[in-house]
Amino acid sequence: MTDTVETPQPQETVTPEPQVEEVKTEVKEEPKAVPSWHDSFSDDALKADESIKKYKTLDDFGKAFKEKDSLIGRKGVILPNEKDPKDVERYLNELGRPTEAKNYANPEMEIEEDMKQFYSEDKLEGFKNIAHKHGLTQKQFEGLTKEYSENQLAEIKGILQAQNQQREAETKGLMNEWLVDYDANTKQAELALKAFSKDVPPEKVDALMRDADVKRLFFNISQVISEDKFRKGESVAGETVQTLQAYIDSTVKTPGSSFHDQNAPDHKATKQKVRETYEKLEVLRKAGAA
Repeated sequence: MTDTVETPQPQETVTPEPQVEEVKTEVKEEPKAVPSWHDSFSDDALKADESIKKYKTLDDFGKAFKEKDSLIGRKGVILPNEKDPKDVERYLNELGRPTEAKNYANPEMEIEEDMKQFYSEDKLEGFKNIAHKHGLTQKQFEGLTKEYSENQLAEIKGILQAQNQQREAETKGLMNEWLVDYDANTKQAELALKAFSKDVPPEKVDALMRDADVKRLFFNISQVISEDKFRKGESVAGETVQTLQAYIDSTVKTPGSSFHDQNAPDHKATKQKVRETYEKLEVLRKAGAA
């Protein structure tokens, strides 16, 4: 038996085909518009309304609506027709002006006692007509009159303080001039002033006596009066029975005066003045002067 020998067949070589990688191209999608809360309106006119679109969120719109809603029902004031006086009156009254000038209430003010003489509510009565004419409300009238009055009183107070300071300086100057004779000379000036002050209110006489120049003036007047007229029993305008007696009483009957105080610098001068006054008084009484 013959064995069959197979001859090996050459194997075919298979060349693998090249692999082609698939390149994927990314397609960028257009960004979608973010829906706004305005888009929820079914009415296109509301969606496009700029007065609504200015609110960025629904919460902002809700807050604004609530604020506007709270104003509903409030009374508005319609501007007047300037050519219609009645309409202008209507407008001013609606703003808050009292219907009549007399209805204004005067402001409450705290005024220092010594300044009350410079404040008068009667003057405010005249201003009420002006305030009403120009449409002032009660609050405006009250604020204006109060502030104006306070400024006026403050200005007057400043003037008075300046006058007092000047008067004090002038008095000190007169005291330095008269020295120990100041009290006696002042009394003499006061008597002379009162002798010429018939029918003049006492408060005005007192005010004059606070002026150093007035004191000097009437003291000089008293010095000009001739002693000869007293010796003749003539009553002179500068000194009368009443004025001489008043000087004696105010000096002798006043405890602690220079007449009694031996340590006073003008003690001797005052005693001498009292003696002279008694002599003058005696001359007038002998002459029958009242």
